[in-house]
Amino acid sequence: MPLVVDLDGSLLRTDTLVESLFAVARTHPLTLLKVPAWLAQGRARLKQGLAERAAIDVHTLPFNPELVEHLRAQKRRERHLILATGADQKIARAVADELGLFDVVLASDGDVNLTASRKRERLVAEFGDRGFDYVGNSARDLPVWAAARRGLLVTRSPRTE
Repeated sequence: MPLVVDLDGSLLRTDTLVESLFAVARTHPLTLLKVPAWLAQGRARLKQGLAERAAIDVHTLPFNPELVEHLRAQKRRERHLILATGADQKIARAVADELGLFDVVLASDGDVNLTASRKRERLVAEFGDRGFDYVGNSARDLPVWAAARRGLLVTRSPRTE
């Protein structure tokens, strides 16, 4: 049974969109003028535009150490691990490369913002209904948990209790 893991707020204790905004503000502040135009084209395009210009050092991102250790244990048991995230694919692949744990990376691509029901549809198409377990952290994960065999909640909030 594959284990699918969310990135922002789950594997990471931060949001890569916010990290990207701060990185662009530090290194290319005039690029922030493009944010409204990218957002008008959709969140996936915004994430892509920022990821292309952000200099995020994945070594410094705040990983969730308990979850990383759990994933390492699952990998030792030869479990198939998938990173599925609304973050842009450039950032998602960099995080996956840093950890070296994931067999597949599914992420936003500039056209599709892979969150909520879109993530659910993609995972059901790949693994079938109830064909995967899912690690998430927010109300946006509720549609995915509904299609998963099992769900693991990384952090609690009033909307997920």
